[in-house]
Amino acid sequence: VLDVFNLATMNAVVIVRPNFPKKIASWDDFIAPGNKIGLANVEASAIGKIIKLELQSVGLWEGVEQRKPTYLGNVNEVANSVRLGSIDVGIVWDVTAQPHTDLTVVKLKELAPMQARVQIAMAKCSTQPEHALKFVRYIRAKDKGAVHPKKQGYSGIEEGEAMDNRPELLVYAGALPR
Repeated sequence: VLDVFNLATMNAVVIVRPNFPKKIASWDDFIAPGNKIGLANVEASAIGKIIKLELQSVGLWEGVEQRKPTYLGNVNEVANSVRLGSIDVGIVWDVTAQPHTDLTVVKLKELAPMQARVQIAMAKCSTQPEHALKFVRYIRAKDKGAVHPKKQGYSGIEEGEAMDNRPELLVYAGALPR
């Protein structure tokens, strides 16, 4: 990898199935007995790995494991299982939850440090590095690519300048360079 560019961030949130009779407003509400909890695979998914690591560091992981959560493949499977009612609550990225307007999204303070960066990398072996950089500029341009992640619910968008098809370099030269 030659260079890495940050695009946006995603945040972990709790989602609650439609018509769930209990209110989820705290960590204790989330792991309460009787709640069917769904999590993305902690060995294979980014959010699963992050959740496990962060919750272990603050001593909350054991409480989750005691509730015997259902481990699903990824955040989309967690969201779909919550929507269908096969699980009551789950943890997903905020951008995964955003299009599911029938789900209740809860931001818990225990999940606040759990973020993931959305990045784009340029390979050293690129045969067209100028075009690759232009593409990165396009994706991050506030009037082009950056408007789309905002609409999708991403946060921390790292915008670049407005995209101009042909950047211009203006050089003022005195007598010596002439």
